[in-house]
Amino acid sequence: MSGRAPAALRFGSAAALLALTASLLPVTAAASERSPSRTECATPDPPWVRDGIEVMQTLGPADAPGTFSETFFSLEVAPEVTDPVELNPGGYQRLWDMGVAWTDVNPAPGVFDWSVLDQRVAQVEAAGAKAMYVLGLTPQWAAANPEAGDPRWGLGTASRPADLSTWSAYVRAVAERYNGNNGFGKIWAFETWNEANIVTFWDNGEPGGLNAFGMGTLATMTRIAKETIDSVNPDAILIAATTTTRVRGAEDRFGGPQRRYLAYLEALRMLDYPFDAWGIHSYPAGNAGPTQRINDVTCWQEIVVRHFGKQNVEKQVKDHRAKRATLLGRPIFDTELNFGLAGPGTTPSALYTPTASETLMWRAYLDSARLGIDSTTWYLYTADTYSIAGQPMGVQLFPGQPAVRAYSNVRNVMLDNMVPFKGCSNLGRALSNGAPAPTVKSCEVVAFDSAGLSSDVVGIGKGFLIFAEDAFEQNARTIPFVTSWFQPLVPFGSRVNRNFTVTAVGGEPTFVWLIRGLGG
Repeated sequence: MSGRAPAALRFGSAAALLALTASLLPVTAAASERSPSRTECATPDPPWVRDGIEVMQTLGPADAPGTFSETFFSLEVAPEVTDPVELNPGGYQRLWDMGVAWTDVNPAPGVFDWSVLDQRVAQVEAAGAKAMYVLGLTPQWAAANPEAGDPRWGLGTASRPADLSTWSAYVRAVAERYNGNNGFGKIWAFETWNEANIVTFWDNGEPGGLNAFGMGTLATMTRIAKETIDSVNPDAILIAATTTTRVRGAEDRFGGPQRRYLAYLEALRMLDYPFDAWGIHSYPAGNAGPTQRINDVTCWQEIVVRHFGKQNVEKQVKDHRAKRATLLGRPIFDTELNFGLAGPGTTPSALYTPTASETLMWRAYLDSARLGIDSTTWYLYTADTYSIAGQPMGVQLFPGQPAVRAYSNVRNVMLDNMVPFKGCSNLGRALSNGAPAPTVKSCEVVAFDSAGLSSDVVGIGKGFLIFAEDAFEQNARTIPFVTSWFQPLVPFGSRVNRNFTVTAVGGEPTFVWLIRGLGG
């Protein structure tokens, strides 16, 4: 979406690594009660598809699975915020929607205006963060179709360039200026294009042929960007053009976002996938929440896996298990995320309470770990209330808001405490009276003291975040709670079964019957 216009943590043991790959999401697990036979995306998944999804849902590189760094926590800052935002030192801050697009910095052939982009890169670096820059949008003077594009961002901005040499010159100019050696700062990650699967941002033809929807052109632009950036800024990461994940199947009302993305994948195949990281935007529907986000992202992963085909995926799975790099194992960047964004179609936006906002912030980053997302950019840190067309929406992230505290807390828990994050389990057990138990997810994250506060004493007790949901259940609540209640202290290494009651957001009692054993 556009915005405003309308290996720091390591798993502590081999057993923990195995626990991670076995329990990131139920779609990858082996036990029947932990492994639904299908996602919402397609027909029942055969083993090779589930194995391919498991590769995508494994954090970190092939030779160090289960690891991630400060860039796991990334942020986008609104244009009215001009002071450094120091919430994510070492993480990415994304530059977009602030007068720094192609059409802004390159207003005429051969003419570049770096004034705003210089200021924004400096702002990011003053916060101790790393700049991530979104390439595009096309200046009208360079557009093959000068009328293609939403007037909010400018006519021509959704068009392919009439001459790809203009794209090459623009990418080279940006990459050379911000390579860290010229006194203007450094851009560490480039996003090839914003939401290229919807016509708001990429409107270049109809289905059919090698250049369906203009995706052959976009793939070529991806290759040009990769080769150019590698030649002048070799440390920088190129993220493939991002795709939205929330419009799919029967809800595909935007002119074929899935088909458009598949056309991009097919065009990339012809060029040997010239990018460093996958790119998505995982906003769920305006009236949905974490459950739908999990389903949407897993569905996108299934689409990617099926694109490669059975034989290719089986080879990649074998390579992954041998700790060799694979296409499926490339990092995943979710470069825009919030909840309550209006759409698809007429679905209205939602504004969340402070309590729900804290819950959603915790869920967002814990779920990113479960889904194998290596960097998640929270959209949007603002100076005051975040609104679209005058309507406040989503999780509000501005000074004094509880979500700001939650962002810092979850970051500290997952990075600073250095306690092994063993992943999440899907725990379904029968009740004592023989009735089926609800499916419960728990994430073992950090040591907690008896007051429920973070403790740096590893081995005295472990805290569990309990999710009262089944991510693959149609009728699951869409804003599951994260409990602030934690398991009492028990000797490290013992295993514990407890019956207890916790309270969900909104006050509805929820019963959880089993917590994953502590220690081993």
